[in-house]
Amino acid sequence: MTLTGTPFILTAFAVAAAATGLLAWAWRRLRGRLMPVRVLGILVCEALLLVAVAAEVNQAGDFYPSWAALEGSSTTAQLPRAPAVHLSRWLAGQAAAGSRDGLVFTWHTAGLPDWRLAGPPVVYLPPESFQDPSLAVPVVVVVQPPGAPTPTDALHRLGVPACVVFLRTTRDVKVSAVSAGLPEQLTGDLPVLGHGWAVVGVGSAMPVAVDLLRADTLRFQPLALLPSPGAAVDPTLLRTARVDAGTETHTAVDLTDALIWAAQHTPAALAPPLTLTPLPMPSTTVPPGPHPTSSRTQPSSTPPASKSPSPQSKPPRNTWHPTV
Repeated sequence: MTLTGTPFILTAFAVAAAATGLLAWAWRRLRGRLMPVRVLGILVCEALLLVAVAAEVNQAGDFYPSWAALEGSSTTAQLPRAPAVHLSRWLAGQAAAGSRDGLVFTWHTAGLPDWRLAGPPVVYLPPESFQDPSLAVPVVVVVQPPGAPTPTDALHRLGVPACVVFLRTTRDVKVSAVSAGLPEQLTGDLPVLGHGWAVVGVGSAMPVAVDLLRADTLRFQPLALLPSPGAAVDPTLLRTARVDAGTETHTAVDLTDALIWAAQHTPAALAPPLTLTPLPMPSTTVPPGPHPTSSRTQPSSTPPASKSPSPQSKPPRNTWHPTV
């Protein structure tokens, strides 16, 4: 039973109503020495009603989307913290573990205060980034509500071949600052592609994800939306993404489904271009001697054939499929 699911909320209200009815039935019997039980019963009924109301408010605001977020086990304090400077040197020191399972860490960038997020972004780098540091991997940006957990185990298990950036939003988040600063900072710190970034919107942060996509449609394109449990995606968001931004959309059933779809709709990773060693130029020295006019090559009257320009093709899409 999920924390934000309708069954949990209905159960909480049912338990509160049952406790209140039981207290009303036993009220006249609780006399004399049993009077303190009345006070205890009132406190219990108030606590149960408070839990039920809090669960309903939490579902509407998506403050704690899971039990792990409520318990505090999804905080980023347990994750490695990347330094703000000399990031490449720090990543090289994590190559042993990163090349096997990838690496999840908190990313502290210079533009973070201007973005007004709930905390520093959490970044996942795939094993490919450590096996070949010169490889530029695609990017998936996950926009989440505050308190949302980071699926660390799922990322390691799936082996998503992309850099996944988790952004926890607030009511004061500045989408324009994020859309301008995130690509500049991320491409400067990590070996990632600069185009074809996929966006995933989760729960109450779905409108922010759509706004982020609309702010830079040349960079952000595929969009996956994951509604809160028991809720549906607002058709206005889908229409805005498809018509205004002209992007491909997907309604996911869970975060794993959203990550798989998003990774499959990003460009394939790119290796740096090869550096070719120039060959020595042939000698152009003309040997001395007479040059008869008959041996001169007459210019051809046939114009050279013009090469037709090849049609511009889109970059190859990621062909990755999860193993589990």
